[in-house]
Amino acid sequence: MFLITYHCKPGKNYKGKPVAGAYVNCYIKRNKFEIADRISREHILKSDWIVKKLEDVSKINLSFYKTSNASGIEYYKQALIDKEVFVFYNYPKKKK
Repeated sequence: MFLITYHCKPGKNYKGKPVAGAYVNCYIKRNKFEIADRISREHILKSDWIVKKLEDVSKINLSFYKTSNASGIEYYKQALIDKEVFVFYNYPKKKK
């Protein structure tokens, strides 16, 4: 499984609360990064977000959570079932 983190900005038709951007964690159960990356980017685009930057990529398994202080084990376990889990961590616009 891959855990891929992207830095994103809202698309033109984004209808959620006003935000400046988001970091998106994608838990993708695939064998090849290229496939996991394509699936992640397609989902982000369909959610009306635009990928600004690929922030991080890790190949993970259950021992990843046993050997680090990593959070997100519930998303990892859900991705074992659904093959894909996407978590958007929005951040607000800066006040002027």
